[in-house]
Amino acid sequence: MYFPSNSRLTGKTLLIILLFVYCMLYTVSSGVADTASITGATGGQIRINNNSYVRMVDESINITIHKDFIEFDINYSFKNISDKPLQVEMGFPEQPGEFTQTLYNFIASSDNNPIKVKFVSVDANKLDTTKGLLNWYTYTVQFKPNQLKKISNRYWVYATEYRGLRSFSYIMRTGASWKGTIGKIQITAKLDEGLVYAGKRLARSGIVIEPDGFSMDSSGKTLAWTFTDLKPDAAHDVQIFYELEGLPFMAMTDQASSVLRSKDIPPIFYDAEYAFDGDPATAWGPNDTKKGIGEWIRIVFSDETPRVIKTLGVLPGRAPDFRFMQCSRIRKAHLLFPDGTKQYLVFQDIPIIQHHAIKPVKTSSIKLVIDEIAPGLWPEQCGSKTPFISEIKLLTE
Repeated sequence: MYFPSNSRLTGKTLLIILLFVYCMLYTVSSGVADTASITGATGGQIRINNNSYVRMVDESINITIHKDFIEFDINYSFKNISDKPLQVEMGFPEQPGEFTQTLYNFIASSDNNPIKVKFVSVDANKLDTTKGLLNWYTYTVQFKPNQLKKISNRYWVYATEYRGLRSFSYIMRTGASWKGTIGKIQITAKLDEGLVYAGKRLARSGIVIEPDGFSMDSSGKTLAWTFTDLKPDAAHDVQIFYELEGLPFMAMTDQASSVLRSKDIPPIFYDAEYAFDGDPATAWGPNDTKKGIGEWIRIVFSDETPRVIKTLGVLPGRAPDFRFMQCSRIRKAHLLFPDGTKQYLVFQDIPIIQHHAIKPVKTSSIKLVIDEIAPGLWPEQCGSKTPFISEIKLLTE
């Protein structure tokens, strides 16, 4: 595992290659870009200024996937196709904000020689992606006339959790902005021991390994793609979901008896899916008409395969911070299975995910019904007296 420190640079440039990122919300987000762009579990729309002097000849993308973060070792060949020397500034944007939106320990080298990297930060209060106000990692590369150079970048990003699965994306479409086609692109992704790819079995939820055309080795740990003479577009963007081997948190679809709506709250703010997004700062909130009693949320395994649920984890309130006591919480609930079987749950009034062992029932769905709530201290600050569920996790055999 390699975690180098960042370095900084100043200098004049004759030719500037800038990468502009317009981020599109996918789940949780992270944005980084180069000639191609890596993101920690998110998509992004990336453009670079047209450049008629430097061509990307080939690209080798090596991805090592750990449980909670992903390392990238990317090697490019660039050629100055002009008969003049060039001094080129290359820039990698980073969206300020959450830790999953950050590149960590970014380094660059040219022909195996380290390049000083400058980190240019923007005021997060002035962030406006439509105007290119982002953080930047920049470095300068000198090209002789018609020179071929090897450029390398290394960095890591945190994985993003979505519905119990960890994921990340590598956005290829940026490469289309370089001169001509890219002669050859090789992508390799390798899992640590103890991890498995989520893969095609979740295609019903739109969660797949992308793009098509990959090969997998006999161990099931390494994926590989090869492209030649490619002008990449969005269809070539890489997306991988993975999970713990033998302890899968299955991807789920969700249904709810109701969803909180208010003129003061965005219409999707408390949808049921937010109980499964891996982010305790978001939540499902039922409508306010019943004050929560009898409201329910149903979890359905996306592949509809019955399985034995081992444990159910619930954060029975509005986020693990001061809002937990401000808003109403769930005190008691019961699980209802398709065969009519019930299991009753009691929650402590503390802001943590509380795990309950589930008696053996093989099922493809489960419904959690609210029986009793603990009133919030200042529910008017929450937009409703209804209780909230910030997170639900299921562990299956």
